[in-house]
Amino acid sequence: MKPAEEKKTAEQTPETVGKTETFFSRNVRAVTFLIVLGLFLAFFGPFSVFTIGRMIERRVNRKNTLTVEETLKLAENPSAITFERLRKYNGRYNETDTVEVYYIEFDHYLILATRNKTTGALTALIENLDNGVRINLQKDDVRAFFDGTMQPEREEENAA
Repeated sequence: MKPAEEKKTAEQTPETVGKTETFFSRNVRAVTFLIVLGLFLAFFGPFSVFTIGRMIERRVNRKNTLTVEETLKLAENPSAITFERLRKYNGRYNETDTVEVYYIEFDHYLILATRNKTTGALTALIENLDNGVRINLQKDDVRAFFDGTMQPEREEENAA
């Protein structure tokens, strides 16, 4: 064969005769990678978005998380327990015409603080959500409450 014929046969084989070259035919590997990446993101993308969203929400809501140690420190000086001081901790706030209520949930405990708007009287109760024991944070022995030595009060005693 002559060199001109060899060049012609190398450029146009029977498989490529009459076919035009497109972007996809030139970049098969890149297109395949993009398709696999798209499928991966379609399946795992929502999980990633929700995880990132939860992390951001936790960081934003990092007011102050109440702990058992901090509760013991608060209970050492009952006169220092104020509604404003409790509001510094991460919790839920509700109010009516006469009462403000603040719920602080931590570990398996719940602090319920209520303040009368007219008198300013504060009542702070802490409850163990596992066994139902509830005490007054300002008057009762909080250390015994956390140690688990307090027993739940019976309904007959509460009714009397």
